[in-house]
Amino acid sequence: MKALCITLLASTLLLTGCHTSPRGDVAFTVADGSFEETFSAARSVLRDYRFTLDRVDAQAGVITSTPQASAGIIAPWESTQSSASEEIEDLLHQQSRRVRVEFFDNNTKGVVTVAVERTQLSNLRPSQIVGLTTQAYDPQAEARGQAGVYQVVVRRDDDLAKRIARDIEKVAAKK
Repeated sequence: MKALCITLLASTLLLTGCHTSPRGDVAFTVADGSFEETFSAARSVLRDYRFTLDRVDAQAGVITSTPQASAGIIAPWESTQSSASEEIEDLLHQQSRRVRVEFFDNNTKGVVTVAVERTQLSNLRPSQIVGLTTQAYDPQAEARGQAGVYQVVVRRDDDLAKRIARDIEKVAAKK
């Protein structure tokens, strides 16, 4: 039984690094003359997902969030993960999600982009699989005085972007 549990855990850890989503814009439509309502709906939806808004610029048609960290499977109240593998991945890695909502084509179309960022130390080489992360020394970075901790975008989260886009359309339709 113990060997079975270890095998299942090891398989789960290896498979979480292999999860990828198809890439592409996640768009939503803006009904004629309802840009203000849709922009307000986008702000409301991002707050419902517990994102802290960073930039809200109606004139430029852009809303961005600050990175939202996640504890994964041990924080079941968080709604940013779309699958069990993402829950485990967020638990094992120091990750956050950043959202950008853009309106264009005379404010008749919107696009949602969600970036998954991983916190890195300057001496670690990023890897999707924890066991394959390696250490390195960069004397040039040290000489430049670069910060020891930084964020690296590891992938897009199109599943979350689709949920956010769908919710923006629903909330905007109610206004």
